[in-house]
Amino acid sequence: MMILTATACKKDKDDSNGDVSVINATSIVGDNDDEVDNVKALTSIVDYYDDEYHYVGEYEIAAVTYKNSRFRITLPATLPDGCLMELGKFQDGVTVSDINVKGTSIEVVYAYDKHENQVGHFHLRRYEKDENGFCAAIWLYVDVNCTIKGSEFYDNNGNHYNYKYDCNLKKGWNIVYLYREIHQMGTDSYSWEDTVTTKKPAGVELKWHYVNFGNYYDKTSEPKTKIFPMLDRLQSIKN
Repeated sequence: MMILTATACKKDKDDSNGDVSVINATSIVGDNDDEVDNVKALTSIVDYYDDEYHYVGEYEIAAVTYKNSRFRITLPATLPDGCLMELGKFQDGVTVSDINVKGTSIEVVYAYDKHENQVGHFHLRRYEKDENGFCAAIWLYVDVNCTIKGSEFYDNNGNHYNYKYDCNLKKGWNIVYLYREIHQMGTDSYSWEDTVTTKKPAGVELKWHYVNFGNYYDKTSEPKTKIFPMLDRLQSIKN
């Protein structure tokens, strides 16, 4: 069975008239974008066998020309079943209204030069001044109306991971906000506090950022903003 899932990103004030299927990026800050010619929203393709997912490649959801340091992508109204994957298994503290819900996410939009080389990505975020957290906007597609509410906790080698969910998802595209706070507990231990919600956090202003891969890290790496167990698994598969 072949399954696809995703990776890509929106602006607070734009002309999309509240249409969450429109990614409208303006007033972009960050690295020099002179070499960017076009942008693409991509998914990761995975194949399921031997009781686990295996990364296969990438699938293009949509692509547009990049001009005057802005872009506007209209996402397709529906995605084929082959593009979707279960959101994952949650702990008992999380209630999912439809346990069969499947989906995929767009967390960054990838940038390409005129030779079709992948040179960077765009994301919509707010970084905390102390660099101990951030708030990010993520596009999430699901195949049914669904609510995900509750909390769960993981302990991994002394690091604490707390996840809180308050999501009212409609069939199709949604914008989900991930707010992350990171606190140091010991010399080598940290506490991660993640809130995943469809309600935009009050007082938060998000900005589009461009990151040139050549300035920071290998282009195969991706931001660690995965919001559901399914997406976490996909990240580990790809890396």
